Amino acid sequence: MKLVDLKCPNCNSTLEQEGESLVCPSCGAVFAIDYDDSDVEHERIKSEAELEEKRLEHEKNMLEREYELREQARINDENRRLGIEKKRVSKKTVCIIAIVILCCCGLTSYHMTRELYMGHVNSGSSRDQNRGTPTVTPTPTPRPTPTPSPNYNVTALDVAGQIDDFIESGKIIEMNEKECCEWTDGTKLCVYTQTSVEVENAFIVTNIPDKSPSQSNRLVVFYKITWNNDTKGDKICYDAVYFEGLRVNPNGGGAISNFTGKTIYRSEAGWGWPLATCFEDYKQCYRENVTALGGTVEEITTDGPEETDGDAESIEND
Repeated sequence: MKLVDLKCPNCNSTLEQEGESLVCPSCGAVFAIDYDDSDVEHERIKSEAELEEKRLEHEKNMLEREYELREQARINDENRRLGIEKKRVSKKTVCIIAIVILCCCGLTSYHMTRELYMGHVNSGSSRDQNRGTPTVTPTPTPRPTPTPSPNYNVTALDVAGQIDDFIESGKIIEMNEKECCEWTDGTKLCVYTQTSVEVENAFIVTNIPDKSPSQSNRLVVFYKITWNNDTKGDKICYDAVYFEGLRVNPNGGGAISNFTGKTIYRSEAGWGWPLATCFEDYKQCYRENVTALGGTVEEITTDGPEETDGDAESIEND
């Protein structure tokens, strides 16, 4: 680069650069800067280097984000596995305790009966030996009223009064999934952010075959989820949260639940990576969460329960 002059030839003041020219602040004279081919080539190489640096920085950030998502997926799977194992151990422990209690109760009942019988025999012998002397017969201890077995024959009417609580509980579970991603063109990782979760509808499935009484019913709540990517825009998907082990409340009706909702292990039809958070096709989501159970299906609406045939084709996807 050649500088025409750093001093103004008119007034000898120091020139100042403004854009692509040099200007004299005293007399207002303007001088051009003459660029040669080497200067232009230098600027071009510098720009390409900056672009390459930005591209490498972007790829680094995406790889770090991909690692974080994979690690989060691994942690979620591990926590889910540990939760299932913990529940299995808890059920076995409860069964063992119940058996021990029943054995103790049976043994106690045997001893009480034997003592009453022996007292009766001894009192009879005493009357025979001392006729005219009354004996007092001990009053038997009343036995506690046994706790009735849980009633798992839950209907849509039992659940309808608490459906808002189930909806809110399931919504909290869905909102925990803040982000998901997908591969575009096989090489680019596109990250989506969750923007809204809205309830779609709810169904109760009863008489599920080949299940224990505590698992023979299931409440399934469907949600419409909106994801957004700055480049791709919005994507609408569907997901379901289910509640099982529902039973009739013996104290006033309604349903008893721990409100611990779950989501299914999604098939390859699930959308998003690495957690496969939902389904792009509502009917497929319905098939895997309701139709696959094979039970009696009733839709829970604001107007009361409405029976369906459990066929995904009969459910309209708005």
